[in-house]
Amino acid sequence: ARGKRIACHVIMAAVSGGTRLAGALLVLGSAFTAAAPSQASVTEHRTYRPPVLVASNPRTYIIEHLFSQEECNALVRRAEAHGMEVATIMSGDGTQKPTAGSRASFTAVLGGVEGNDLQLRTWRERMAAAALLPVNHAEPLAIAHYRGGHGDRYELHFDSSLSVGRVATVLVFLSDVHHGGELMFPWARAENVSALGLNGITGPGRPISELQGVNKEPPILPMCLDPEDAALKISPRAGRAVVFFSHTPDLRRASYRAMHAGCPPARLGEDKWLAQLFIKWHPIGQPNLVQRAMAVLNEEWRMPLLDDID
Repeated sequence: ARGKRIACHVIMAAVSGGTRLAGALLVLGSAFTAAAPSQASVTEHRTYRPPVLVASNPRTYIIEHLFSQEECNALVRRAEAHGMEVATIMSGDGTQKPTAGSRASFTAVLGGVEGNDLQLRTWRERMAAAALLPVNHAEPLAIAHYRGGHGDRYELHFDSSLSVGRVATVLVFLSDVHHGGELMFPWARAENVSALGLNGITGPGRPISELQGVNKEPPILPMCLDPEDAALKISPRAGRAVVFFSHTPDLRRASYRAMHAGCPPARLGEDKWLAQLFIKWHPIGQPNLVQRAMAVLNEEWRMPLLDDID
C-alpha cells in the first residue's frame, strides 16, 4: 500500500503544470480575441466556438476555428518550403520505424521546442492551451500531408503508451476535405453527434465487443468508404481542432476505443493537411516518472484493451 501511495505522488508530480497551466489558460482566452499589433501577421480576430465533447471514451473534443484560414495556409506554405519527407510510424517505445504499409503520407517537423519563432510559438501555445496543458510538455509541431486520390492513409494505431507518455493529442486540420480524409475512431463511445450542430461529424462508434477474439486490427478502407458505418468520423475543416486523450485520467492507456486512423482523401486535388502537437505528461527533456511508478504498480496499472464490453 505504501508503494502505491508513493507511485501516486510520483504521478501527481509528473503531470503537475503549476503556474504554466495558468499561463495556458490565458493563452487560450487570448486566442479568440483581437490580437495585439505585434502578432497581426499570424493571428486575427475570429469567431470562437467553445470546445464540444464528441466522445467520452476516448475523451475527444472539437474546437471550431481555432486557427483562421490564413493561418492554416501560411503554415502549409511553411511546411512545403521546409520540405516534406515520407512518413514513418512510432513503435511502442517511441522510436520511429518504416511504415510497412500501414501509413502512406508525408510529414515535416517544424522547429524545436524553444519558442523563438513567432509563427511556430503561436501555433504551439494555442494548441497546448486547447488541451489545458503546459506548452513545455509539447513535442515539436508536426505537419502531415495526405494527397487526394492517391490512397494516402494512416491505418489503425495508438498515439501513446506508458513509455511514450503522450497524454494528449491536438490535431488541427489545415485544409477542407469534403470527400474522405476523415479522422476515424471506430470504437469510440461517441456522444449524440447529430445533436451537436457540427458539420461533418458522424457515427456513434462501433461495438467494441466485435474485437473479441480478433488478433489483428481490421483494415480501415471498408469503414472509411461506407457512409453508413458506425465508426466515429471527423471530417477535415480548415482551422478545426480535435483534442483527444489517449489515456484515462489516471494515466492508464485507454482501450481499443482510443485506436484511430486517417481515411484517404478520395479526390485528386483535394489534399489533406494537418498539424499535430503531441503533449506529454512530463516536461520535454525530463524523465518519465510514470514509467518509474509502473515498477511499483506493475500489471495493476495496465488498462485491458477490451474495457467495457458493449
